Amino acid sequence: MIKTQNKPLYFSKKFHFWSLVLFFIFPNLFAQNQKITELKSQFSRSPQNVEILSGVLKNLRYVDIKSGIKYCTELSANTNYKTNDIFQNIINQELAKCLMSDGNFEEAMKAADKSYLLSQKLKDRESEALALAIKGYLYRRTGKVELSKSSYEKCLKLSYEIGYKTGKGEAYKGLGDLAEKEGNYPMALENYDLAIKNAKEAKDSELQMWILNATGIIFDYQGNFEKGMDYYLAAIKEGEKIGNLVKVGDIYGNLASINFYLKNDEKAVEYYLKALEIAETTFNKSGISAACQGIVPVYNRFKKYKEAEKYATMDLNLRKEMKDERGMAYAYKNLGTINNYLKNYALSEEYYLKGLEYAIKTDQKLKVAVMNLELGRLMNKMGNYTKAEKYLNETVRITKEINVPREQSFAYEDLANTYSNANRMKEAFEAQKQFSILNELISNNDIKENTARMEAIYETKKKEDQINSLKNEAELQEKLIEKSNLARNLALLGVVLFVLLAGLFYNRSRIKQKNNAILLQKNEEISKQSDIIQSSLEEKETLLREIHHRVKNNLQIISSLLNIQSDNIDDPTLLSNIREGQNRVQAMSLIHQNLYQSDHLSNVDIENYLKELVVYLSEMFEKDGKKIDIEIEANKIEFDIDTAIPLGLIVNELVSNAYKYAFENQANGKIKIDIKALNEVEYELNVNDDGKGLPSDFDPVKSKSLGLKLVKILSKQLRGKFSSSSDKGANFRVLFKDIRAFQLSQK
Repeated sequence: MIKTQNKPLYFSKKFHFWSLVLFFIFPNLFAQNQKITELKSQFSRSPQNVEILSGVLKNLRYVDIKSGIKYCTELSANTNYKTNDIFQNIINQELAKCLMSDGNFEEAMKAADKSYLLSQKLKDRESEALALAIKGYLYRRTGKVELSKSSYEKCLKLSYEIGYKTGKGEAYKGLGDLAEKEGNYPMALENYDLAIKNAKEAKDSELQMWILNATGIIFDYQGNFEKGMDYYLAAIKEGEKIGNLVKVGDIYGNLASINFYLKNDEKAVEYYLKALEIAETTFNKSGISAACQGIVPVYNRFKKYKEAEKYATMDLNLRKEMKDERGMAYAYKNLGTINNYLKNYALSEEYYLKGLEYAIKTDQKLKVAVMNLELGRLMNKMGNYTKAEKYLNETVRITKEINVPREQSFAYEDLANTYSNANRMKEAFEAQKQFSILNELISNNDIKENTARMEAIYETKKKEDQINSLKNEAELQEKLIEKSNLARNLALLGVVLFVLLAGLFYNRSRIKQKNNAILLQKNEEISKQSDIIQSSLEEKETLLREIHHRVKNNLQIISSLLNIQSDNIDDPTLLSNIREGQNRVQAMSLIHQNLYQSDHLSNVDIENYLKELVVYLSEMFEKDGKKIDIEIEANKIEFDIDTAIPLGLIVNELVSNAYKYAFENQANGKIKIDIKALNEVEYELNVNDDGKGLPSDFDPVKSKSLGLKLVKILSKQLRGKFSSSSDKGANFRVLFKDIRAFQLSQK
């Protein structure tokens, strides 16, 4: 009986993880999270906009599978969208894609079926084609090859009928995947070429990314690593363009595979760990298992068998959890290889046979060939040459059929050992001969590729030398012309000087020329100084803008770290405190964002800033269908950063308090924020709501609330006073000074 650990083993190198998160994942993650926040904000203002909803769901799927599933599920159950077939169709398609990455193929198929039926009901034929493509993918992943092929062919037929290029690209890509799994690489590449053509015409970067990656896999399998790497890098470029970290992580795993075959082991581990960490950060269960599966052979090569077994067991448990029978084939193969190295031959054979069973069941010809190769080698070790011959000849048969010379050469080499050990020297010689022929063919192909590359480099260098030669010749001619002109000018000057020396006019003219030259020189110096000053001002403005941008990014990092930390907290009080801290950080972040985006770096448009702040707060606090309207009046008022930050924090606290306490038993409510100038220095802020009002004994001075304490401290910082009253709700008033104007008035 095969023994595996039931408890999954997860990546534990926390320092390496956080260093990678901070320096690689976070910049992309922050950009995507900011994009998602903006889209959610737009969606809250236009809750019936289909394009914005699609954008929110797609971008969530790119960076956080877990949140994508949760958001889709919540929206699907929302009463506003439950009976809206258009919204339900979009939600189910995106949910299916998220569930695919989560490895939950059964639920993904249910969502895809719902989308397919809704598309037909809506007569949305483009959406119907995409639903068929998703179903085709899911059938393939669950080993139902004929159903997969049927779905892709239906998608292709429908896409041609309606002239839908994205649908054609999806269908051709899916048919290419099926050909690749059968080992028919020429057919796969032919389909991928058609797929990429349609994807480019449709300007669909996500689809292009998937096709480029799939094409890279073909060249990778065929041993053309340089071409495979080119396609992988092109796929990563498309993925980063749209911010799809989930797929970028998967492609890093493919780059790791190439480095493994090239014996760049350190680089292979680096890429696999990067792929694993991105997959864990984006909650991509399928990506986690793929990275774990890939890293095992590297640790085997390092002879770190405990590490290898840890990742192999984690991979197998995840594949079982996802019911991914295709992936289980190689997971068992890895465990077989580890036990082979440890000389646990009986257990190794058991794992290999289990892997072979799943490879045959899911019709993976290359993996069937590899499993037979490993079993043949194992039988050689165990001295069972009859079984070894059977397995290795099966490898030869399959690799000839699918044209994979590398594994075929391995099989002949091992067959030579089998026959030699069985004292069948004639057959051993023939097998060794076939190995040599194939090995030479593979080596010649490598030499041809390297020669072609060197020829291209040589031709490029030759062209560069020709260009440099022409350039040098042109420079020489230019110098000769300059010398000729100089000689001519000197001769003319001599004549002119001779004529001018004839009289007083020459002398006066000479003085005038000298004065003009001095004046011209002074003017040039003034112009240069002016340019230097202008350049310095522009540099300082750029630097200041960059500082505000970086401060905003650092505050966003703090906000995201608080958000990550809050996911693991169950204490409501502690969670509330962290959320409040996050709001304060966001309030300061928006100030710096407004400064670096504005034409004038010195002042913040306070009305625009407050609008952005309340949109953020409404997303944080509005729940259960409660609708709070916020009115802002701060017409054309601008403050510098010393006034804007304390003022923004005050508004953040007062509006947050209103959300939390003012409307407990109200379905709707209103908050008004009013800022007006009393004179050139003094201003008045009023934050009012129409909620339940303040308690009769409420005294803001004696309040123990951290938020109100912060308001009192910040009011003093603004040389102001803070007061409150309760009239048809809660009313808060802050009299404050514009700090810059106040300081100037004191001089």
